[in-house]
Amino acid sequence: MPALSYDKDGYRLGFGMGFYDRFLADYNGMKLGLCYDNCMSESFWHDGYDISVDKVFTDKDIYTINTKERK
Repeated sequence: MPALSYDKDGYRLGFGMGFYDRFLADYNGMKLGLCYDNCMSESFWHDGYDISVDKVFTDKDIYTINTKERK
C-alpha cells in the first residue's frame, strides 16, 4: 500500500478516506507498505480502526514491524 508516511508501528498516513483500512478489515494475508525512506516517522496518532502493515519497503530499507507489540 502506498502512503505519505508510515510510522515504526506500521501505521499508514494517507489521504484520510479510509479505503485501505476498510479493505484490510477482512484481509488475513501479509500487508506490505511502500513509501520513501525520508518519509518514515517515529510515530503519529492513529485511531482504533486503523490497520498497520507487516513490512514497509522504502527506497533504502525494508522495515519489519513487530506484530507482537502492536495494540
